[in-house]
Amino acid sequence: FSLANSVGSISAEPGSGDLDALFAGVVEMVRANPDDQAFQYELILEARRRPELRPQVEQVYATYRRALRAELEAAGIDADDALVHLVFAAVDGLVFQQVCLDEPAATPPSLERLRALLRPLADRPVSAD
Repeated sequence: FSLANSVGSISAEPGSGDLDALFAGVVEMVRANPDDQAFQYELILEARRRPELRPQVEQVYATYRRALRAELEAAGIDADDALVHLVFAAVDGLVFQQVCLDEPAATPPSLERLRALLRPLADRPVSAD
């Protein structure tokens, strides 16, 4: 349930290749469901103590990475494992900080900077808007 609620925030326009839509719903998703996000982080930490939970954590991360890879590839970005891991880790960290510090204003400029770093990697033309 928690995963289904949050994986959709990877893009406001899934499959479009629009980098401006990438992570566009993250801030609001966290604001609307901070307990869902906290649950995921608590599950991840609990898996350190209870190895039987590790497959669920791996599945959560794999689901996010698959969705992210699809969005990056739709934008024409060569989304190798290292890039997907890096971008996911950056966004995951921003979400974690928003959940823990409740400072949603810090997230949008960081996400825009991340998009700016990704744009030169895309082989699709960037709109002039």
